[in-house]
Amino acid sequence: MCARSHARYSPSRTPERRRSPSPPTSVRESYAMWKSAEKWYRKTAPPGSTSPSGFRR
Repeated sequence: MCARSHARYSPSRTPERRRSPSPPTSVRESYAMWKSAEKWYRKTAPPGSTSPSGFRR
């Protein structure tokens, strides 16, 4: 019963708390991650395939 109450208690609380600060950070974080991924890919990938289909829309 303890595990059940705990599982019920945490999920209901996290979304409410995360919702307000998350939008600006999530967007910035995703952008930063995308940029770093692109940089990393350019460093590792061979000169021929610099722009993969995944990064280019």
